[in-house]
Amino acid sequence: MALAGIVLATLLDRAWPAHMVTGAWRYPVGAVLVLGGWALSVAAKRRFHQAGTPVRGSLPTTALVTDGVYAHTRNPLYLALLLIMTGVAVGWNNPWLVGVTGAFWLYLQVRVVADEERRMAAQFGADYAAYRARTRRWL
Repeated sequence: MALAGIVLATLLDRAWPAHMVTGAWRYPVGAVLVLGGWALSVAAKRRFHQAGTPVRGSLPTTALVTDGVYAHTRNPLYLALLLIMTGVAVGWNNPWLVGVTGAFWLYLQVRVVADEERRMAAQFGADYAAYRARTRRWL
């Protein structure tokens, strides 16, 4: 879905070009955001593999992971994806992609994360409630 958003924003930018900023600084800033998102994703996936639980949210969760990057954010994989999309938007100077990223965040917030949190609460009960109380959803 994120890749489809990037493609859509690229097509919109070709049809109706718009630019946010000027200057070569956008390339290193975009690269830092993309690489930071990638590193966060690798760390989150590694922790899931160590815990023996699937990475895909559509598969049954077998363990509640609360350490590593999960001690700082309950959704590091989604946050990583948003960082990557934002980095691409900055690097490509594409405000359409900023809008698509915002819409994608809203979709994640309302549909995906809310569903996952209900399932996690039902499956892990008080342990998940304690985790939610001490760890922010995003940052």
